Amino acid sequence: MGDKPDRRQWTKEEVDTLIYVLEDLVVGGFKADAGQFKPGTYGMILAKIKEKIPDVPAMNENHVRNKMKKLRERYTSCYEMLQCSGFAWDDVKQCVAVDSIEVLSTYKKKNPKAKYQAWSPFPEYERLCHIFGHDHATGVIQINQRRERGKCLAEQQQEQQANETADEDDGVAPTENVAENATESHLNMHHTSSASASDASVSTRRGKRAREIDPFGDLVKTMKDFVIDSKEEGVKICETMAEKKHKGAEKEEQEIDELEAILNELERLQVPMKTVMGAVYRMQVEPKHIKLFWRLRDSAKVEWAEKLASV
Repeated sequence: MGDKPDRRQWTKEEVDTLIYVLEDLVVGGFKADAGQFKPGTYGMILAKIKEKIPDVPAMNENHVRNKMKKLRERYTSCYEMLQCSGFAWDDVKQCVAVDSIEVLSTYKKKNPKAKYQAWSPFPEYERLCHIFGHDHATGVIQINQRRERGKCLAEQQQEQQANETADEDDGVAPTENVAENATESHLNMHHTSSASASDASVSTRRGKRAREIDPFGDLVKTMKDFVIDSKEEGVKICETMAEKKHKGAEKEEQEIDELEAILNELERLQVPMKTVMGAVYRMQVEPKHIKLFWRLRDSAKVEWAEKLASV
């Protein structure tokens, strides 16, 4: 039987230092082609950590190896999630965002042992892309592609709306042209009935003056302007209502996703289910507690959940 894993609770400073050391080693060529670090690297990493944090509590190579394994597993899980449709990287919250609960539920069913949960802050991810192999060719570019996808979609929608507006304008314009052509044809027939060239010239001048005060042409123009203005106003009203409805539904889905992420985080911290449900309910009633929760360390998260559940 093998020995049990040598467990150790790492502080944020220690994790940051470990990642910093790994970044230096990657630049120095200590990573093999397969993405694994070369033999003897763990001792070197341990020495560099102790050099940067002289008073670091008891730490050995097994601690370093186990921590790197956990970081790799969480990174890989996050990376694989980003390859799936419906997931994208959130720069503000430094986590993977998901389009809907349905997408998240489907993913969980297919990946029940995933080491990373959507909406869980993972600020180290982009740095780990360069450490564990999926660097510029995949990991980082994948994040950038996810960021640009939303921008491209918005630009395509704007272009499509502009084209539709142009098509609608093209469909209205012929009405004015037909009316003007009909008026000119009627006047030209009247002019050609004159016998002499001088009479035709006089008739033409009269015809021009007639067009300037033609009530039929003015009526067509007035009706056209009224139709266009009414249509544009109606479109604006519909777009405003649809936008408000969409934003409301989107906000509600986001709140549900955030609460689910908090529930998963508290389960990971082994908080009793009664406390979890009480804290999540309190956060649902008062969403202001959600932002504070993600800024706390693990131990503080547990205390904060207990406090909310007791209110």
